Amino acid sequence: MASASGAWAAGSRRAKKALEFVYYSTLRAVRGLAGLHTALKTPDRLVLDGVILPALAADREYRRVIFVGCDWYTQHYEGMFAGRDYWTIDMDPSRARHGAKQHLIGPMVEIGGRFGESSVDLIICNGVIGWGLNDPVQVDASVAACARVLRPRGVLLLGWNDIPEKRVVSLESIPAMKAFRPFVLAGQSEFRTPTYNRHTFSLFERVEDVAGPGATAGEVKIIDV
Repeated sequence: MASASGAWAAGSRRAKKALEFVYYSTLRAVRGLAGLHTALKTPDRLVLDGVILPALAADREYRRVIFVGCDWYTQHYEGMFAGRDYWTIDMDPSRARHGAKQHLIGPMVEIGGRFGESSVDLIICNGVIGWGLNDPVQVDASVAACARVLRPRGVLLLGWNDIPEKRVVSLESIPAMKAFRPFVLAGQSEFRTPTYNRHTFSLFERVEDVAGPGATAGEVKIIDV
């Protein structure tokens, strides 16, 4: 019974995702005829675009920024970080048209070889784990690459879906996460959105001493938008 219920729930989520895709594809086509930009306004994207990224962009301490994964709805992020050393990376060459002026083609793990040790201030990885980056070993290697290039107290933002079919690995079980501790933004280190895919944003900062104790996490809240 539980298995049947889980299968029904997964099917329902796939249907909602498909409807969302059709809706925004149609909206983009219609608005595009008039030369208008279309913004993705799903609840999770409203939290990212309206709460998290503006708070990070307002802090001039984040000078070199890497955004992992590109699509039409991420193009405007370069403008949010105007004046910074802003980079994008995606393993799909066709997504390069949605990338920044400084764009890299390759998997997330290649960040470790493309940037110097402790040379990056902020890495944003949203909707990658469970959406192409599905092997727990590769997830660990990718997080390790981020740990290598982030400076001490540099920030790693992970956006992931807290549902069985997309939860390929629990964040706390990733060995490379020992290099991080929770990062508190606006009083919390995790933002859970009331979406069908239970999209969650988790913030971490690179610790100076990997073997040292982690910080206490901020309050976890469900953001209703």
